[in-house]
Amino acid sequence: MFDSILSFLKLTQSLAAVNRDQKSYDLSRKENDSEHSYQLAMTVWYLVNNLKLSLNRERLLMNALVHDMVEVYAGDSAPFSSDQEYNNKIIETKTDRENEAFLRLKKEFPDFEEMTSVIENYEKKLDAESRFVYIVDKIIADLNCYLSGERYYVDRSFSLSQWTEWYSGKFKKLGNTSELEKSLLDAYYNFVVDHKEYYFKN
Repeated sequence: MFDSILSFLKLTQSLAAVNRDQKSYDLSRKENDSEHSYQLAMTVWYLVNNLKLSLNRERLLMNALVHDMVEVYAGDSAPFSSDQEYNNKIIETKTDRENEAFLRLKKEFPDFEEMTSVIENYEKKLDAESRFVYIVDKIIADLNCYLSGERYYVDRSFSLSQWTEWYSGKFKKLGNTSELEKSLLDAYYNFVVDHKEYYFKN
């Protein structure tokens, strides 16, 4: 029994060891995946409660907690650079790296099929809960930069036009969006554009 618990604890510790490209709130270090996943879970819970949404809270929280678990083995993928060749490489290899990581998780934790099932569901984005978490995941990254004062895109010479291209590509995979999803996406886009002088050099 304790062997399996130790293996899982090691996995969660490994998630905390994955540094994201963004900095922590006090800008003293990189944010890690555990902090990010916890904040995402709390934020989707808050939004569902605040907006009185009829989404399944348990599914939302499970999706939020494991949405980046493959990064334990695949690493963080942040294609925000003025080097377009580098960005393209990150994007082109992301799916293969994360698929390999997912298969490794399935092999190492056959006794936790519920976790890998939620990860797979999140990647496919077939239900309202996984899609909601996916959208909020992207939104809070830019809002955190705004709160902390990190000039994330400025520091990387990433322009508004590049961000708009990234934004379109990220959410195109959702296909047809619901009224709720569209309202979240529009609010996100408008916030960044309204604050473009903060986020971008040009």
